[in-house]
Amino acid sequence: HERFWRGLRTAVVHAQQCWRQRQAVHQLRKMRDEKYHVGGLVAKLQAAKDANIEMEAQVRKLEAESFNAKQDVERLRKEVEALKKEAADAKSRAATVVELQKQVEDLTKAREEDRLKYEGEIAEMKEQALGDLEAAQAVAESAAAQAPPVASPRHLASPREAPTLTITAAEPGPKLVVPHASSKQAALLQAKMELIGGDLNKTKAQYNQLLQNAAMGYARTVSAKPRSGPMTARHMDICLLGHAGAGNPDLLFELVKESDPAQAECRGLRADRQLDHLRVKVDGHETKILSCASSNPLYHIVNWCSRSKWVVVSYNVCDEDSLNTAVSPLLERAVQSGAKVLLFGNTMFWDELSGPDVSETVMAAHNAAAVLGVVAAEGHLLLPIVRMIIQDIQKDHSEPSYGFISTSAGKDARKPGRDKGAGPLLRPSMGPGPGGGAKPVSVFEAEIGDAVTQACFGQHLIREEYVLLAVCTRQGEVVVFRCYRTQLEIAALTADERDLMFNWNNSRRRTNTSGISMVSDDAEGSPGTFHEHCRYKGHRKGIACMAFNAMEDMMVTGSIDKTVRIWSVDTGVTWKIIEVAYPVFGAAFLPLNPQVVVSANGNCVLHLVDVKSQQVSKRKVDLGIRSLQFDDTGCFMFVGTIEGWIHVFEHVEQDGAAALRFKFKLQFGKGAVTCITFVPARPAEERPPCLLVCAQKPDSNVAILDCVYGPPSGMLTSLQVRHRVRVQITTTPVQCCFSPSGGGHLVSGSEQKSAVVCCISQKSSLQVFALKGHAKTVVAVACNQADTMLASADVGGKLVIWRRRQEGSARMSVVPEMDLQTLSPER
Repeated sequence: HERFWRGLRTAVVHAQQCWRQRQAVHQLRKMRDEKYHVGGLVAKLQAAKDANIEMEAQVRKLEAESFNAKQDVERLRKEVEALKKEAADAKSRAATVVELQKQVEDLTKAREEDRLKYEGEIAEMKEQALGDLEAAQAVAESAAAQAPPVASPRHLASPREAPTLTITAAEPGPKLVVPHASSKQAALLQAKMELIGGDLNKTKAQYNQLLQNAAMGYARTVSAKPRSGPMTARHMDICLLGHAGAGNPDLLFELVKESDPAQAECRGLRADRQLDHLRVKVDGHETKILSCASSNPLYHIVNWCSRSKWVVVSYNVCDEDSLNTAVSPLLERAVQSGAKVLLFGNTMFWDELSGPDVSETVMAAHNAAAVLGVVAAEGHLLLPIVRMIIQDIQKDHSEPSYGFISTSAGKDARKPGRDKGAGPLLRPSMGPGPGGGAKPVSVFEAEIGDAVTQACFGQHLIREEYVLLAVCTRQGEVVVFRCYRTQLEIAALTADERDLMFNWNNSRRRTNTSGISMVSDDAEGSPGTFHEHCRYKGHRKGIACMAFNAMEDMMVTGSIDKTVRIWSVDTGVTWKIIEVAYPVFGAAFLPLNPQVVVSANGNCVLHLVDVKSQQVSKRKVDLGIRSLQFDDTGCFMFVGTIEGWIHVFEHVEQDGAAALRFKFKLQFGKGAVTCITFVPARPAEERPPCLLVCAQKPDSNVAILDCVYGPPSGMLTSLQVRHRVRVQITTTPVQCCFSPSGGGHLVSGSEQKSAVVCCISQKSSLQVFALKGHAKTVVAVACNQADTMLASADVGGKLVIWRRRQEGSARMSVVPEMDLQTLSPER
């Protein structure tokens, strides 16, 4: 019995094990099937998510296209309405012309009838006058024959005066009286006078042709000579300068009216601009003209002259003050810029018949032009001058229009055998320190008190003693510092730069009427030091962008509090507040129209606001915008997005208002573009124009993109990635800047608690080093125009100003990355 139960138990246990194994196998098969099913569902979900993301991107793109299409439809609707109005006006004018032609025909017919009638009457009167004359002569002869041989003088009758014939020229002038002249003689004299008038007109035409020939000869002479001005890109065809009374707006209006009538209606809206840019088609050639008012600072005018192929300095022949302003300083600065120069006398306001004598003014202008080696011409229209300049530009192929066109597309594009060490980062601005200059970098520190977001230098050529450094904070303040120049910096200023500062300070006297605590201009600081100038308060949240205008007397800031503020640098007051619906991440003045501010918000919209006329135009972008920057031509704008795209827009004028036209876009990464810095070309150093672009994680680098211009001349056609410099940038938006010394250095903030520096010269290897002077993430960097100071600021509110000391050697060798501690700042 016991053996039976033991066997039964063993059988039951074995059966249970078999059943469990079978159930486990079945469960495993079921779980495997479920795994496959779940995997398929996960794959479908991921595909659905990807499709959803793609659809969202397409929706954003379609929304942007729809928005832009609506803008285009609105613009086309306005154009259609304008064309309808023009057509109606043309019909009314055509009816008026037909009516006038009929009246002219009637008047011509009546005049012909009157002429025939009067010719018959004149012939009868002539015959009667000849008959009376013959009768009078006969009577006189008979009376003389019957008179006594001797008579007293008092009894002598005075002979009757013979009739005279008066001939008047067709044009106003003196009358010619010919006594005893027959009708044939009168006709002969009339023909001679017409011949003289024709010769006079022919002589005037030959004189104008000689002026144009002389200008063309001067252009060829100047083209053969090497330029003495700075080696910069000359992308502007003509720069028009002149006194306020020279009549430049009227000259431009007549030029547009003659060559491009479609733009003539918009010229009245732009007559009050200090800086006016227009593109005019003359004989099928698009000509870029920049008009600068003489009220602009001289350094601003010199900057645009150095970027123009021709400079036309105009003056009013009836105004001696306009000639004095045209000759000194405008004509002198234009000659020093290295461009081809023409002195143009505007005769639009001079009446040749009743006007004053302008021969002395014109002679003085020709003498001044001869002394400076430029050509002088006079006229009431710019069209002949522009045509002459176009012919010269088309013939002159000795210099590229932009100065340098890059074709490099990667790190290995450098020429072999030219690898050299990088030059020094900054120009020396301090004397050698203890030990003969062993510590080449000196540091000044300031505590801002809040996290810094942006930094920018300004007013480089306003005052001799100092420049300004503006720093923005996370709490919405703008802190402005005075950075006093050292003795070496003051001694390095050229005579032209001192003259520009002197003229600017004498032309504008700055007064503080804002009530903001500001240091007086008369307050002196020690050379090489810097002090707080003032603080601008107005934003309620952090400031994300900042920029000076071209004249550096106004500043624009954009904040995440959904406002854009325009500040007066001289007085510190808020001049204008622009409210938008989303946080602002980019703001700047249009370089070619400083009264227009362009801003970019987080809703993928670009706003163009004319602060004078209050006109607002919008442009939709398919991705969120994080930064924007203009090139040195002022015609192209680069917009960085949140997904690593760079959109390129062109500044155009539509219906007298500023507008942006999309050109192309490039995706160089996937991280957000937090900063874009444009580096101008320098052909002498074989440096092409390029962009320095900071990208956040996952890219975490600063990319160097070459800008390719032309053809056509001056047109940006593409962007090419040259290098990528690895910088630790994850989520913090950082700045980058450019230092031209030592072949050119890229300077960027980083989360490595230091400023990262890399030489980008094509003659040197790609070496990276750092400036250690911070204990937290460096977010803002900036270099001044003289390249003697470098400012870096971190999220802890610490601002550091870097200067270079003079050394015994010619330059400072680049320290590799493993020896960064040797470049720690001097305490």
